[in-house]
Amino acid sequence: METELGRKIRHEVALRVEDFAPDDILDEMEIEDAFQLTGLYDGVPLTERDMVYGGQLPDRIVVFRGPLGDHTGEAGGQEVEELGGGGPQDHLTV
Repeated sequence: METELGRKIRHEVALRVEDFAPDDILDEMEIEDAFQLTGLYDGVPLTERDMVYGGQLPDRIVVFRGPLGDHTGEAGGQEVEELGGGGPQDHLTV
């Protein structure tokens, strides 16, 4: 059964998987080692939205595969569960 959160994520969040964060992002965040950043969220948190929120670009989550593989000891295939509630349709394999 699809959860409401899972449905909202699929319709309102752009999800991207990249190998590493771009240098300009690392510089802006003053991060010297690209393996220290596993992902980013860009958007307006649900707790900060009001009833008239709309007309905005979708929120964006970028997951960086290289650092995740380093943290898990694998180059890929690591499941990130509970993306949208933990159901079988709410996971991502990177």
